Amino acid sequence: MTDIPRVGSGSKEGGQFATMNRPEARIHLTEPLSELEQKRLRRALDRARNTVGNPLSEQARRRLVAVATDPTEENWEAAYGVVLTQERGATLWQSVVTHSGYPITKRPVRRTWPQVPSREQILFALDLGTRKAE
Repeated sequence: MTDIPRVGSGSKEGGQFATMNRPEARIHLTEPLSELEQKRLRRALDRARNTVGNPLSEQARRRLVAVATDPTEENWEAAYGVVLTQERGATLWQSVVTHSGYPITKRPVRRTWPQVPSREQILFALDLGTRKAE
């Protein structure tokens, strides 16, 4: 992820680039998923089941796609609790902790996450977390 400042339209307070130093004026670019990553993600989403054994809702799928594609704190906050398997009732967060070594094992209360898992950690956890226990 690369932070790139937006060029402001100018202001009386600081000229054309005055908005570049404000946090809300920053955007980030994320590399699109490769074909292989897209295939892995689709397979994992198709295998995932909610707590009653049904395929995930479109909303849950969108949340998982969003965090896998663009792992920001906002997307992680929206997706960490999505249940991936009926048998174990495991959430995305539990799967990331179990399968990728993500160190955050307690949810921060009224604070931001100290670390958001990487795309690779999320894709790996989705892949392994949605496979049947063998």
